[in-house]
Amino acid sequence: MLDNVNKQLLDLHLQLSNTLHPTLWAAAEQLSEFRAKTDVTLITMHNLSKHHLDEDAQSVLAKGFNYAVTLTRIPVKDIICGVESSISRIDKNAAEEIRQDVSWVLRTVRPPKKNLTRKEQAVKSLRQNESIILLPADKGNAIIEIDIKDYDAKRNSLLEDPAYQSMTTDPTTYLEKTTKTKVKNNPIDEETQLQVISREK
Repeated sequence: MLDNVNKQLLDLHLQLSNTLHPTLWAAAEQLSEFRAKTDVTLITMHNLSKHHLDEDAQSVLAKGFNYAVTLTRIPVKDIICGVESSISRIDKNAAEEIRQDVSWVLRTVRPPKKNLTRKEQAVKSLRQNESIILLPADKGNAIIEIDIKDYDAKRNSLLEDPAYQSMTTDPTTYLEKTTKTKVKNNPIDEETQLQVISREK
């Protein structure tokens, strides 16, 4: 199947290379290389609030919620605490060797290069503005900016719907037990049963 798909892609690639003008083909190849190097994903912004985002704030948000900002300093204490808790249960000589290696790395390591421009770093207004909320859209690569009052009103209107009601107990345990009993009483093989039944906590 994959071989067939690869062959079709190669045929299409060859057809395009024969039909496209050489300059267009070169431009397409440059664009592919650029995308591969930069791994740029475009984020769409939907502003439903009265607040206006400046260009720097939009630039930061365009990177998306999963964008990891590089550290400005190495969290030495956190690393040491994590290492110490991990090596507390191993041989003392091995633990001391690991300590020495970590100590050497922490003395020689430098923080990574910043991956935000100075202007983007200066955008503190997003964190400090308590009148808006930024949410990922349900579908698509988008971020929605909405006034917190409007967000609360929409949330409350959903919760006031008679379809929802307050519960005194959590029904999860009852549902898990009922499901487990029904699955075990059915004539299905044990492997499938294990896949269907949730694991014990």
